[in-house]
Amino acid sequence: MATKSLPRIHAFRAGRHTAMSGAVLDFSAADLAASAQAYNPALHPAPIVVGHPTVDAPAYGWIGGVQAEGDELYIQPDQVEAQFADLVSEGRYKRVSMSWYPPAHPRNPVPGVYYPKHLGFLGATAPA
Repeated sequence: MATKSLPRIHAFRAGRHTAMSGAVLDFSAADLAASAQAYNPALHPAPIVVGHPTVDAPAYGWIGGVQAEGDELYIQPDQVEAQFADLVSEGRYKRVSMSWYPPAHPRNPVPGVYYPKHLGFLGATAPA
């Protein structure tokens, strides 16, 4: 598979967020800093996907790194499939939506912090 680079992506910001399920979650700058520090792609890499997929959807890349800067969270894409990178570069997927493992989730690879589950690229639909 041919891969291409994508620039760093603004993925999330601190504040109150309402998930698609209706759950209301509050994220502080400290939560984002803890998530960035905890993220370890060697332990559990978070995929880059289209939308919020089911269990059998393909990954079009991987989150190679996470950086918190105050109230903002950025991801560094890694191993992005070339055709998908072209679609993103052409503006076909202008929005992204971060999905998280909650701190107490049984499958969270680093319990106690919000851990990136996946970064969903959205086309015509705005993030929750």
